[in-house]
Amino acid sequence: MYGQQGGGGGGNGFGLSMTGWAWADEPKIPELPDNQDGQIVFEIECDENGEIVGITTLQRGLSARAEQLLKAEIMKNSLMKTSDGQAPARSKGRVVFILKTK
Repeated sequence: MYGQQGGGGGGNGFGLSMTGWAWADEPKIPELPDNQDGQIVFEIECDENGEIVGITTLQRGLSARAEQLLKAEIMKNSLMKTSDGQAPARSKGRVVFILKTK
């Protein structure tokens, strides 16, 4: 059900753009209740340990239900630092999902 990449990764339907951080485990795109194409952009915030502490929707091109499911999937995951040294108390980045029906 999912296709093109929106920047920040491979062809898995989503991308993370967040300097100094990478997924500890990549999110899995859940089964969405509606069969639709679209893009949704979230701003995420993590603490110094990589735990996601906030998600804000920046652009919505999918249903509200799809948005809720994708937010829940993001919240199940955490991030890991990609460089040595002290991480800031809070870091922000973007997650883009581009979904295409097959």
